[in-house]
Amino acid sequence: MYKSKRQIEKKLEQVKYTQGLIRRYQGVLLSNNGIDPVTGARPLIVHLSALFAEGRSVIQYALKQAKETGRRTAYDEFVKRSEVFKLFRRLRNRDIHEYTVSMQTTAYATLSFSPDPSPQATEPSSLDGKTLQGPSMCKRARTEARVVHTILERVETSEALVEELERNGQVELLQAAKSGEELYVPIAFEGNEDLHEICDLYVTELETFVAYGQANGFIS
Repeated sequence: MYKSKRQIEKKLEQVKYTQGLIRRYQGVLLSNNGIDPVTGARPLIVHLSALFAEGRSVIQYALKQAKETGRRTAYDEFVKRSEVFKLFRRLRNRDIHEYTVSMQTTAYATLSFSPDPSPQATEPSSLDGKTLQGPSMCKRARTEARVVHTILERVETSEALVEELERNGQVELLQAAKSGEELYVPIAFEGNEDLHEICDLYVTELETFVAYGQANGFIS
């Protein structure tokens, strides 16, 4: 009879290794738009694709034992209710069968000013319009930047999509759709679009799944 535990442990080691490679890009503004100058590939996308495959193997190894041991019901209870599993299964299927999943990088910058702590500005009522315009009130400035990488998913152009773009006044996307260009939308999980945080949630869910499988007899 097939035993999945050792194979899953080895595959989970690969998952965590790949997770570490992906984390190296967290918060980093990529040079050359994240493209390797020699091959033209995007290393972050390569690692993401590997994570799709490795994570799926963990789930499939467990399925094989679940079938052979009559534990399929317990297996299905976890897999069917896991929203992050559903998301990564969809992305993996599209990455393998339809198109290479893509990504985008967005940089957010925040500029903040600190008022001059001089004795002349001790009274709150003195902060009128004229005082705020004076250079002494903006003596110190601080800039904070945040870089977020987001997974992109391709959407098929349809009449419904065109109508929605028209209603929303999204002129550039509307023109792209009508001209037959490929359209991509950012992937969000529970409102979060950060690629790294979504991947971390997936790895955590895989670990929880393995513990659940051992407790319910389909990983041993």
